[in-house]
Amino acid sequence: METKPNLFFKNATWKVDHEFVSPAGVITPDTGEMSFKVTANRILWKRRFIDDYGDNISLNYDIRKIDDLNYEYESDDIAEMGPQKGSIHVNRNRLYLTMQIGNNPIKGFEVIICDGDIAYSYGALYYVNTLIKTWSATMTKVVDK
Repeated sequence: METKPNLFFKNATWKVDHEFVSPAGVITPDTGEMSFKVTANRILWKRRFIDDYGDNISLNYDIRKIDDLNYEYESDDIAEMGPQKGSIHVNRNRLYLTMQIGNNPIKGFEVIICDGDIAYSYGALYYVNTLIKTWSATMTKVVDK
C-alpha cells in the first residue's frame, strides 16, 4: 500500500473550529488550537478548547510510534477520570483514532481527514453503548514550527 506523509505528524500549529452535538441534537460551537512537536519516535500533541459544558480544556497527548502506520497515545488526566488512551492508525491522508478514558466505560472514536493545510474531524463518545456526544471540526494550519 502506498503511504503519504500525514500532515499531522509535522511540527505545526492548527486553528480548530469545533461543533459538539448532544444526543438531543443541541449544537455547541467552539474555537480552539492544537499543535504538534515531532521527534524521531514521539509526538507531543497539545489541544486547547472550550468543551460543550463551557470548561476550558488543555490536554497534552504523548504519541508513541509503533511503525509508520500505527501509533499509541496517552493524555493527561481528563477531569479526574483518568488519562485518555488509544491508538492511531494512518491510511494515507486519514487518521483513525480509538479512545478509552480512564478505567471506566467511556470510549469513542475519531476520524481525521487531511487535505493540505486543512483537515476535517468527525467523532463520537459513548458511555458503554449510550451516546454522550458527537463532534465535527475543521482544522486549519496557521504556522509551521
